[in-house]
Amino acid sequence: MKAVADEFAEAVPDAFSGDGVAFLQTVYKNPNLPLAVRIDAAARAARFERPMLASNNVRVIRSFEDLTDEELALLAEPPERQQKPGGTQH
Repeated sequence: MKAVADEFAEAVPDAFSGDGVAFLQTVYKNPNLPLAVRIDAAARAARFERPMLASNNVRVIRSFEDLTDEELALLAEPPERQQKPGGTQH
């Protein structure tokens, strides 16, 4: 791998040395490039620069009273009879 990288560096001495995100950042920060090119680079880099917001549904169970009858019945079963997530038994 190192030999290939060295050979490439020799063949293309002006190649960008950073990763793809760094390259896109260089493009969108360059005021000498057309605005459309800069906007496209910014849009493509954005997903790697900021974490994507996610929606999570969380249910807080503080006591057995918060469980449904079905959940209580599952807890009462011996472990060998309980189902794994996805509906399979173990």
